[in-house]
Amino acid sequence: MKRYNRYFVVLLFATAVLFVLCNRKERKDKVSVQPLQEWTFAYDGEDYTAVVPSFIHTDLMAHDLIADPYKDTNERACRWVSDSVWQYSTTFRLSDRKAHHDVVFAGLATRAEVYLNGHLIGKADNMFRAWRFVLDEQLQKGDNRLVVKFYPIEPYNDSCAAVLPYTLPDNRVFTRSAPYQQGWDWGPRLVTCGIWQPAWIEGWDEVRPEGTVHGEGMEGFFGAFGGDDEVMPSHPEVRLLRDSGEFCFEIEGEKVYMRGANWIPIHSFPVLDEAQKVRYRRQLCAAKEANFNMIRVWGGGIYEPDYFYELCDSLGLYVWQDFDFSCALYPGDSTFLENVRIEAEEQVRRLSKHRCIVLWCGNNEVSNGWYDWGWQKQYGYTPEQEKQLYEDMEKLFGAEGVLAAAVKKYLPDMPYLPSSPVWGWGHDECVADGDSHYWGVWWGELPFEMYREKTGRFMSEYGFQAYPSRRTVDSFFSASEPQAATAADLLVHPSMANHQKHARGTAIIDQMLQRYYGVTSHDLCLDDYLYLSQLCQAYGTGMGIEAHRIRKGHCWGTLFWQLNDCWPVASWSSVDYYGRWKALQYEAKRLFEPLAVLSEPAKDDPRAVDIYVVADNDLKRGQNISRGELYLRLYDFEGKLIDGRIHEVQLHPDKASEPIRYTLPCGVEAGEVVLKAEYAALGSKWHFFVSPKQLKLPQATIQTSFLPICRGRSHYEEGAYCMVKLQTDVFAYGVELSIEPDIPGRFEDDYFHWMPQSEPGHIQFYPDDPTDPRLDTAKIKVKCLNDVLQR
Repeated sequence: MKRYNRYFVVLLFATAVLFVLCNRKERKDKVSVQPLQEWTFAYDGEDYTAVVPSFIHTDLMAHDLIADPYKDTNERACRWVSDSVWQYSTTFRLSDRKAHHDVVFAGLATRAEVYLNGHLIGKADNMFRAWRFVLDEQLQKGDNRLVVKFYPIEPYNDSCAAVLPYTLPDNRVFTRSAPYQQGWDWGPRLVTCGIWQPAWIEGWDEVRPEGTVHGEGMEGFFGAFGGDDEVMPSHPEVRLLRDSGEFCFEIEGEKVYMRGANWIPIHSFPVLDEAQKVRYRRQLCAAKEANFNMIRVWGGGIYEPDYFYELCDSLGLYVWQDFDFSCALYPGDSTFLENVRIEAEEQVRRLSKHRCIVLWCGNNEVSNGWYDWGWQKQYGYTPEQEKQLYEDMEKLFGAEGVLAAAVKKYLPDMPYLPSSPVWGWGHDECVADGDSHYWGVWWGELPFEMYREKTGRFMSEYGFQAYPSRRTVDSFFSASEPQAATAADLLVHPSMANHQKHARGTAIIDQMLQRYYGVTSHDLCLDDYLYLSQLCQAYGTGMGIEAHRIRKGHCWGTLFWQLNDCWPVASWSSVDYYGRWKALQYEAKRLFEPLAVLSEPAKDDPRAVDIYVVADNDLKRGQNISRGELYLRLYDFEGKLIDGRIHEVQLHPDKASEPIRYTLPCGVEAGEVVLKAEYAALGSKWHFFVSPKQLKLPQATIQTSFLPICRGRSHYEEGAYCMVKLQTDVFAYGVELSIEPDIPGRFEDDYFHWMPQSEPGHIQFYPDDPTDPRLDTAKIKVKCLNDVLQR
């Protein structure tokens, strides 16, 4: 009898749930939604059509009212745009008359006033929130005119700074607008505005849509992101292990070594249109193709659209998500904190349905800046002011602060990290506790070998700059190139200089080129300089990746800075703005293989190397290899085998294998040979015993041919590819392939080393458009270090 009572209770409960769901659906069906799409913007007394969502810069460009700010020095020429007041307007008639109506903006950038039929109905001041304003009192039966006025943010920021009793390091913090749009050391200063997310009118008769009205002093709104009673899907069981300084992600009970890079916005004007969707797919597929398993969404950009996270979900890419705060101190007054609370709750709730996100982090480098960048001395804070500023940081970022509370409210089991890094790179603790941003290489101008001494528990930032390919440079550099000019002559041209945003960028690149390749921009033509800058970036950052993976167990992740660009520029990216892979992306693909062979010079013997094999738990095709043979073969540059050995290697789940020591035989010159280490036909590595400038590379003759299109399968989708055959007479270092004419696409491998063989090798080329008729007559152009250093 008790069993039947239990069944009755279950049935009654199920009936009640069904009743609630049906009523909820019926209630929601009574809400009408009318998109607002036909907009105009005013310029110089005239109205022009606008595409909403958009930014004012993109609308101005669409009507040829400003030149493309990505080209030459046009960025500077259009700075007046950010100093102007801009007005968008639309006229509408209600398509479904209800008792009540609100206008909803999913995103307004940034300081805006909204008017209906000449009456102010609301104000907005946060780019990262949705806004809802009541229309009822000002609605007319016929046509209604809706106007949105955008005001410059910089005068407002300055006015806020002027009333504070102390100085904050950066005035941009007073407005909740994308920091990177206001300039960074890899990005342009293009301070913009606009209706950058969809807008619509909601109408209802009896029950107001979930959430309350946005506006001055009012609570947040979830209508743009779904109702409060929606059920969030279950997330993987995620833990961030922090015992004894450890920083390791444990997902569904298993420690996961993270391999990847940092992500910045894909465009200076990040509206999600079809073109940007293509860019998102290309960049994230590039990450997956290069064996990434994590992306860190950096806290100075934007909260990415759902489309980004849906791609990460589908590709199996974990996401470290920063809140949008970076490299500065922020206000701590109640108005600012309430604004941020609404922003944080909306964004966490919106993104909580995506399984890819495994960490929310309060900010990028705010704690680092407070302890290490000398703000206290620079701005002369009193002890009382320092106490206040620290308390403000805790209110916003602390474990009990506004951001942590938003995560706890919607994702109670999700790890939250107050600030990244835990320790700055100037502290000894940066290698022993928490995550680390190691910038001794680059900012500190230290040699690449420092990565081996400064490997932390999780390397969440590090990297080195390179210029993009010649074709990308040509897209923004319109000037004709003087016949005898060196790269150094061209790098100071205003158009080139405007696309190098780091004050010491070219000098630091030259310093490392001299250190490792024996040349600088003064010795090279532009083409060779661009090529060598990429080789140098891959060489140095690759050394960091190897150091971090070799120390698996101590280190549980390596995320270099950065994967992508928001415009064509010299930067730390491994894939440029147009999706072209730099040498670093190909090197990362090799070094990020779940099973990788890695090498490091022996500390106690300049003629010896230690070889390691590391296997992560996401090996492809279910491989479960615990033991195998490591083949070591020493060649001269003519391709002759000098020495060969075989070692049995035992793999470990939580660390790299024990090192296998290889010492050069007596009489062998270190600069005349290369060692190839190969494990079980699954992973391989070329190791050189000296730096590139010390290699005695012979001049190489590389023959290539371009074969007709074949049908085949790439990693993730079926598509067409072409086959490149190549053969070399001697060992070729850093072979760079390019296709003539410039046909969009990418090579399966590039910037690789190639040994003379009896049979030619094959490299696939994946064209973006397999029907491009130019493929029938295309030619392959080849460059390698052998020839560049002998010119």
